[in-house]
Amino acid sequence: MMIIDKEREENLKEAERYYRLRMQDITDALGVSDDEQREAKEQELAEGVLSLSATIVIKIELSTGGGADGFEIECDPNTGGPLRGRHYYAHWLFYEERPLDENELEKVCQAYGIFDAREFIPR
Repeated sequence: MMIIDKEREENLKEAERYYRLRMQDITDALGVSDDEQREAKEQELAEGVLSLSATIVIKIELSTGGGADGFEIECDPNTGGPLRGRHYYAHWLFYEERPLDENELEKVCQAYGIFDAREFIPR
């Protein structure tokens, strides 16, 4: 158990490092006062993107407040079909997500009538 906790801690530190690095790059690009230089910085950021993708996220809130939980289902924007899902729980400065396996995802979608997520997009 200690090895898992240590590995999680190291991964959290690395995630924090990447977050701060990315946010600093963005802040630096947006903070340039010269329009031409700012455009060049923004172009540099854009060229560093490996890919952009879109999904439809359906959020099913089941409780709120000092013990909030629910499901988030990510769906393909072209077919409306579910790709992955997770259960989330939030309570006073605590947040945890648990991924759903394929069977659980199917059950949640069936229970809450998520057959084609495109139906949730306003037209």
